[in-house]
Amino acid sequence: MLGFRIPKAGKKDRNPYSEEQIRVLLKNLQKYRYGLVIRLLAITGARAGEILGLCEDAVNFQNNSITIRRTMNLQTGRLKEEPKTSNSYRTITLDDETMEQLRFFIENRKKERKVSQLQKEKSLIFLTQKGNPVRYSTIQKTWKSVLKKSKLDFIRIHDIRHSVITLLLTRGNSVIEVASLVGQDVNTTTSKYAHLVRKGNAVRY
Repeated sequence: MLGFRIPKAGKKDRNPYSEEQIRVLLKNLQKYRYGLVIRLLAITGARAGEILGLCEDAVNFQNNSITIRRTMNLQTGRLKEEPKTSNSYRTITLDDETMEQLRFFIENRKKERKVSQLQKEKSLIFLTQKGNPVRYSTIQKTWKSVLKKSKLDFIRIHDIRHSVITLLLTRGNSVIEVASLVGQDVNTTTSKYAHLVRKGNAVRY
C-alpha cells in the first residue's frame, strides 16, 4: 500500500493520476488533520498500513528520512512489528517540506492531552485527539473530501501507489529503483508494469 478491496475479475483498473493531478492533490491537503498521511502516500508510494504504522523511531530528521519497519493492520488498527514482506523494510529519503510537516505534526501531537498505552509504548505518530491509532476509515473520509475539493476523479487510496509507480517508471526510473522505493519485489513490479518498462520513456520535466 492491506485493507483495500480486491477488484472483481474483469474490472478495469482506475487510471493513475498524472504528475499535475498529484500536485493539485498535495496543494489541498494542508487544512486536514491527517493530510500528512495522504502526502506521505503520494510521494513515497507506500502502503497505507506502513504510513499509519510509523513510530517516532522511524523518523530521522538529520538524514531527512523515514524507515518502514512496521505496519498497521487496517482492519483491526493493531500495530505489527514487521512490515508485509522482507522487501517492505526500507529507508526513504524525503523532501524538506515533508520533514518539516512531520516535525510539526509530532510536536503538536505531544501537546494533546490524552495518550493511549500504545502511544506510550511505541510512540506512534498518527493518533486521534484522544490518543488512539487513526483508523483507516478516517483516512478514507479525508481522502474523499480532498478529492472533491481538488475536483479529481475518484480513485481508491491504494491507487495512489499505482500512480506513483507509473509516474516514476514513465520518468525513466529503473524497475529496481522503483521497486526498492515502494517495497515491492522486482519481479512483481516488472510483471505488473511491463508495458511501461518496455517503452523506455525518457524523463519528463
